[in-house]
Amino acid sequence: MRTVAAATLAVAVSAPAPAVAAPTGPATTGTDTTGTDTTGTDTTLPTDVPSATAPPASAHAAEAWTRTTTEPAPVVDERTDPPRHPLPPSPPPTPPTPPVTYLVGDSITDMNRAVIAPVLDACGADVHLHSLSARRIEQSYEWNGGWVNSGLDEIDRILEVADPTTWIVELGSNDLQDIHSPDDAHRLIRAVLDRIGDDDVLWTTTLWPFHGSAMEIFNAALRDTPDIELVDWHAVGGDHLADPVHPTDEGARILAGLYCEALQG
Repeated sequence: MRTVAAATLAVAVSAPAPAVAAPTGPATTGTDTTGTDTTGTDTTLPTDVPSATAPPASAHAAEAWTRTTTEPAPVVDERTDPPRHPLPPSPPPTPPTPPVTYLVGDSITDMNRAVIAPVLDACGADVHLHSLSARRIEQSYEWNGGWVNSGLDEIDRILEVADPTTWIVELGSNDLQDIHSPDDAHRLIRAVLDRIGDDDVLWTTTLWPFHGSAMEIFNAALRDTPDIELVDWHAVGGDHLADPVHPTDEGARILAGLYCEALQG
């Protein structure tokens, strides 16, 4: 900020008071002047009285008078540069945002979420479990007095409120009864992928020996699909079944470990 001091101009010059001329005629003190003719009397003031605002007569005084009345006051610059401080250190780089993963599953997950969830938490995987017993891929229906929405409906419901980056699809076991050809399997798989879009997809292979032929067809179709990563429960779960399709607690821990490996890889 520039601060300019106000100039104070010294213009008042001391001058001697004008001299009063002494009268030359007879004294008039106490004289009655009533009726006296003053016509022609010279009352003009003397012309040699100096003016209070006129420059002094001497050259030296005139120079000083001119300097004090015409020169501006000096400009005072009070601007100062801000203090220099070292720049603060750069903040550390922001770590990448971990992927947000949603699992859409059936009873294999739903009956074992108390085992699966802690394993996923322990490996740092942020996985939201959306599983429901008896869920099929594209058919919603009433079962045991309740409504079972399809995997496709659940994906739509999730996409209305969230923006996942990764999906785990644990579906297909309840559709094996209607799979008779690779086309049947590919159609169901493609329906899910079309609904999800470009997000990453992990898909759990099926393990239900009772539906041996359909199980093999469906798992082969999963392996033939280039847009997914397999979580191969079929390859490791055979000795860890509590019934024809659902895993034991140890089997559920193994399955959750497969999810962790896939998400971290």
